[in-house]
Amino acid sequence: FLRGLFRQVSQTRSSETFVALCLLVSAGMGEIAKTLGLTDTAGAFAAGVLLANTNYRAQIQADILPFKGILLGIFFMDAGSNFDLNLVMQEWPTVFIGALALIGIKALTLAAATRVPRAIEPNRLPPVDAIRISVLLAGGGEFAFVVLALAEKIGIVSDYLLGLLTAIVLVTMGVTPILGDLAESLSQPF
Repeated sequence: FLRGLFRQVSQTRSSETFVALCLLVSAGMGEIAKTLGLTDTAGAFAAGVLLANTNYRAQIQADILPFKGILLGIFFMDAGSNFDLNLVMQEWPTVFIGALALIGIKALTLAAATRVPRAIEPNRLPPVDAIRISVLLAGGGEFAFVVLALAEKIGIVSDYLLGLLTAIVLVTMGVTPILGDLAESLSQPF
C-alpha cells in the first residue's frame, strides 16, 4: 500500500507533497503504536523502518535533509532534558561503572559479531574495520530511548532506575568522539 502511495505522490513531482506524506506516515505510525499500547517513539521507529524500505528512500533522504539538523537538535534537547545532573552527581560511581559496562559489553558483542567464521559469512570485515566498528559503536544509541520509554510506559522500571539508565546512555553517547579516537589508535597495528 505504502509503495503505491509513494508512487502516486512521486508522479506529482512535488517535494512538498512528498515530505508531507513522509510526515503523515510518521505521525500515523505514532498514533497506531499508541492505539496498540506502545509508545509513539516505537511508532516513529517503525515509520523509519517502513520509509527506509520503500523504493524512494534516496528521495526521502534528499527531501528530509533540510530538516535533519532541526530534528537532531530537538532529539538531543529532549534527551538532554531527561539528564538529571543531581542524580548523576549523587550516583556517579554507578553511572561510571554502568557506562563502562555498557561500552565493554557492547564492544565485545560487536567484536564477536564481526568475527563470524568465513564459512558462514564470506564477506566478514577485516580485523582493522572490526576493531574500529566495535569500539566506535560501543556507546549507547537512540534506540535505547525507545526501549526505556516503553519500559517506563509499562511500569517495569522505577523513575529512579530510569534516570540512572538514561544518564548511562547519555554519558556513553557523549564520549563517542573519544571512542572514535580510541578506535583509531587500537586499529593502527592492524
